[in-house]
This record gives sequence, C-alpha cells and structure tokens, in this order.
Amino acid sequence: MGCRICYYDPTPRDPNIVAFSAKSLLLDELLKSADVVTLHLPLLPATQGLIGSRELAQMKAGAILIQTSRGGIVDEAALAEDLQSGHLGGAAVDVYSTEPPSPDNPLLAVQGEAARRLILTPHIAGVTRQSAAFLFRSAWQNIERVLIAKEPPLNRVY
Repeated sequence: MGCRICYYDPTPRDPNIVAFSAKSLLLDELLKSADVVTLHLPLLPATQGLIGSRELAQMKAGAILIQTSRGGIVDEAALAEDLQSGHLGGAAVDVYSTEPPSPDNPLLAVQGEAARRLILTPHIAGVTRQSAAFLFRSAWQNIERVLIAKEPPLNRVY
C-alpha cells in the first residue's frame, strides 16, 4: 500500500519472523518517525504507562495515535492534554484505564477542535462480522486439529 511499516517490541524476537518486511525500531525512534502509531500489546508491568507525556511529545506534529490494546498503557490525561494543545493530529481510543470510562476521564472532557480529532469507542474495535467469523472458524479448526488430527492447538493462550 506504499507505506513503510515499523514496530517496537519490548521483547526482541528474531527479525526474520516478521513476514511483512517491517523494520524493528527503538520506541523513541518509532515515535519520532511514525505518522500513525497503533498499539497492540498486553498490559504488563513493563507496558503500564508506556505512552505518557514524554512519548506523546516525541511524536510528530499531526501524527495519529490508535489505542486498541489495553487500558493503562496510555496515560489518558497526557493524551487529552496533547490533543487539546493541537500537537497530535488525532487519536482513536477503544480501551480505557477504567472500563467503562468514569465520568471524570480526561478524554471525555476534550472539547472544541480537539474533540473533532478524537474517536472514542466502547471496547468494540474488534467486533465485526468478519472478525467473529474468523474467530469461530479458527476455534473450530483448532478443535478439529486437537481431537481429529491429534496435533497440538495453534495460537494457544496461557
């Protein structure tokens, strides 16, 4: 599609595993160079508050942040402040530090032009007809794999 894909992984892996020619960068490098930053990581002690005021300030002016991983990874007050300042071009947030978000969540107080550059959804980013069909099909194939083919399951979650 003509874009360069980069990623940051706090647990470095073999770069040959990435099948779509993505380049591994340090978090600071990624934030400084990306037009769009989309988060896909678990909430762990190492990822708690991963994106705060310092990281948001490193992002390019006009960049977009998409938060669909886990609440607590992004400092919501810092994000609201950054949006209000006009630094970020926009943000989409599907997960919150407290769910549902409390009435005093700073993202709910974003106003004016900043509010037009903010999309808030109620933790439903992955709920589409296609994703549900894929999940059901994958689950059934895993059942067949284990019970019929006597093979270990794929994509096991611990």
